[in-house]
Amino acid sequence: MLLLAVAMNNFNHNGKPNRWAPYDTGAAALSICIQATALGLAAHQMGGFDADLARQSFGLPEDCTPMAMIAVGYPADARYCPRIFRPASAANAAGRLWSSASIADTGAKPSINPYS
Repeated sequence: MLLLAVAMNNFNHNGKPNRWAPYDTGAAALSICIQATALGLAAHQMGGFDADLARQSFGLPEDCTPMAMIAVGYPADARYCPRIFRPASAANAAGRLWSSASIADTGAKPSINPYS
């Protein structure tokens, strides 16, 4: 499934500017990703899309800002992914980074690169 996260720049009930629109849209997008993960799905947010084309395709009014596309679906079986995309090394790196989250208090910098 492909979702489009849209910020409503003005309130619907009174037409006044909604200065919290980008913040609220980001929080909603994060909630979608967390819920997808809880359901055993994968979610991936993307900012690299044509916002004008999305606005036109969905018939969005001018006071809306397309913020992100979110792909949601079942994770691919790692056996069918190229080695570079297999989750084992990425999961291990992410786990090490997550478990070392307390380094923020010490000022130390992590030496783990999750992309290596």
